Amino acid sequence: MSVIKLTPKKKKPELKVDYLGNTYTLPGHISAEMFEVMIRAQDKKGDDGFLRVFLSSVVPQDFKSALAQDDMVGLLNLWLEYINGPKGSGSKS
Repeated sequence: MSVIKLTPKKKKPELKVDYLGNTYTLPGHISAEMFEVMIRAQDKKGDDGFLRVFLSSVVPQDFKSALAQDDMVGLLNLWLEYINGPKGSGSKS
């Protein structure tokens, strides 16, 4: 039987977000459990489900209380870019 070695990628540090004069912390990675839930939500409900899981699993309660609805998608996009790297960066690993 063959054995394949998988070397984990180095996790990014938490992301600090300044919003309305307060600093909030988001995780610098997607956990396997959260990834699975997000994929399931996206399959069932489209982008709304994905956003719902992001808000419930990633964004701290105090940040959700301050976050304007118009800024939710922008925050999701910033976080995804942070954890995945900028689009078109050419890193495929």
